Amino acid sequence: MYEEIGKKISQEIISKVGAPGNLYSQFEAVTDFAGLLRALRETEIAFASRITGELSGYELERPIFDQKDHSGTITDYADTLFRTYEAVLAVSGAVPEATGELAAVIGSLTVAKTPGPTPRLREREVNFLNQVGGFLVLSLWVSSLSDPGRRLVARLANARKRLSIGIVYKTDPSSLLADRNADGAHATAAADAGRMTNEEDEPQTRSRLARIIPGAGGESVLNAPVHAPGLEDPRTVFGTLSVRDALTAILRGSISFDTHGAPYYSPSRVELMHELLHVHHNAVGENREKLAMNERMRAAWKDAEEFWTIAAGDLTESDFAVDIGLPRRRAHSGLRLSGLDPQSAEARLSFRQHYEYLPG
Repeated sequence: MYEEIGKKISQEIISKVGAPGNLYSQFEAVTDFAGLLRALRETEIAFASRITGELSGYELERPIFDQKDHSGTITDYADTLFRTYEAVLAVSGAVPEATGELAAVIGSLTVAKTPGPTPRLREREVNFLNQVGGFLVLSLWVSSLSDPGRRLVARLANARKRLSIGIVYKTDPSSLLADRNADGAHATAAADAGRMTNEEDEPQTRSRLARIIPGAGGESVLNAPVHAPGLEDPRTVFGTLSVRDALTAILRGSISFDTHGAPYYSPSRVELMHELLHVHHNAVGENREKLAMNERMRAAWKDAEEFWTIAAGDLTESDFAVDIGLPRRRAHSGLRLSGLDPQSAEARLSFRQHYEYLPG
């Protein structure tokens, strides 16, 4: 089975975009699930590097639409990475039963009740959520090859809180989002934390935010958004939208910014681990969303929970990025891949403007 999956990916997927030679040989040599996981990780490293290289061809200060268009190449690379995961999940039994802490985390996953108005639409919603769950599980397996991934799995397992995967319909495109599903997720400032000041910088803010009183902890829901613009009842969108198109809209990765404001590609797996970090914070009552930050810090990071999750905590999104050769993320701002399309509204802005923009 694994030999067939490896050859399919090598000969039918990565060959379409001229992947590095070592990837062909690695997939051709796959004989078991462990080898397949290593090949998926190397594919992620290779294509994240290629996409980031394409992004370096843009000038940061000029509107995106007014430059050479790299969006087609970037989308092809991102689609290829999506298809490698898809090829594994398409084979029944390819992802084995987990053991130990990973089994505990996977066993905590449930699919939330779907809101579709008809049995046919609810069936499509469940199919969509099950496939989101499949990508999440495979991402956890791949992450378990690394130290940050093993640490996160251990923390999630020890927290012993359920995570449901739900669906949410959006009039505007959106990404996966971990929401609190119960009270107790938020931390409060400890008595010795000190007061926030308008002059406080990032190291000072990090030091203050480290001093907390955890809440009781609670469960989370990972909401998978479905873009449903212009519909009187957005729950009917699966009448015309394919499940695969809904998946690719949220599982192809996105663009983040490094400490110099330069764009780089953040793969879907890194995005998923970001959300699972929120899930862990919720589970142990350490969500810092309600803790104070000054205006300058909020302009960069949105809120204290995002700052802690992306850059300030002892296990962050940036740790997952660095593990695959990407830079540390700076700021909460980002850009969807579709925003590179010269015809999109996002392309009217420069990368610098996107970097400095704070979502509402």
